[in-house]
Amino acid sequence: MASNDANGILAARLLFILFFEHLVILVKLFIQWIIPDIPRYIKIAREREEYSLRAKATLMDANKY
Repeated sequence: MASNDANGILAARLLFILFFEHLVILVKLFIQWIIPDIPRYIKIAREREEYSLRAKATLMDANKY
């Protein structure tokens, strides 16, 4: 009987460790999802630069003809 009790305790410990590990992974993934890779001000600056480059290219194409 002591062997069954020890196995039950060992199984419970293993389940707790697996549950806790998965919980930590889920929290990590949630935090990665919440925090953007590129800050908003950099994203806006890039979009402005791309827009101005497209506008300049359009003007240069219009001046060719």
